[in-house]
Amino acid sequence: ALEGHVSADIAIVGGGLDGLALALHLAESGRAPVLLEADTLCAGASSASAGIVAPQLVRNLPNQVARKLGQAPAERFLRMLADAGRYCFALISDRNGGCDAMANGFLAPSSGAAGRAQAAAAIEQWRPFRTDLALLDAEAVAALTGTRRYSSALLDPTGGALNPVAYGQFIAREAERLGAAIHTGSPVRTIERHNGRWRVTTTGGSIEARTVVLCANGGNRLLNRELRSTILPLEVCQVA
Repeated sequence: ALEGHVSADIAIVGGGLDGLALALHLAESGRAPVLLEADTLCAGASSASAGIVAPQLVRNLPNQVARKLGQAPAERFLRMLADAGRYCFALISDRNGGCDAMANGFLAPSSGAAGRAQAAAAIEQWRPFRTDLALLDAEAVAALTGTRRYSSALLDPTGGALNPVAYGQFIAREAERLGAAIHTGSPVRTIERHNGRWRVTTTGGSIEARTVVLCANGGNRLLNRELRSTILPLEVCQVA
């Protein structure tokens, strides 16, 4: 846990996959941050994840993203997403991270002509950014899944699965090795401006930072009033 007062260029609030990944990228660029987590690493939504690596859009196609974000920002985002699966598994492999990683692809199955048309449209719109996506017919889907309930599927060969908690712990170790400071058991109480910088106060100490990045998921709304209307509660029930 954080004890006493420290100074940092960048403070990150939240020790899930988002906060840890940011800490790693900053540390790799020579801007090692200080990260605060109220509980243990990946104790929230990250530990509840199924661990599926799916470098695909949900309920959107690439052209829709371009209309929403604008062409240049959309292209940057789509190129990043297109490479996300390869990057993730290469990071684990190159640094012997383990994480129960299985780079065996991601399958998005569909039924009927509409579903096939949607998958075909997605593949076509992804072509400026990647050409490795495949549209499978019913026989190919059945061979991969063992079920004949689907008439087609989009196959992303760069997807797969991993243990999300192990992945978070791996990223944390790499970030710390490169200079990041990570404090668990350090719930943030207040974030206030102080002498032109931000003061982040925890139960046991405080940080003064030029920049504070909130990566606390639903907890962000408790730390910044302006974020209270941006959280959408989602309850998911799974039955096996």
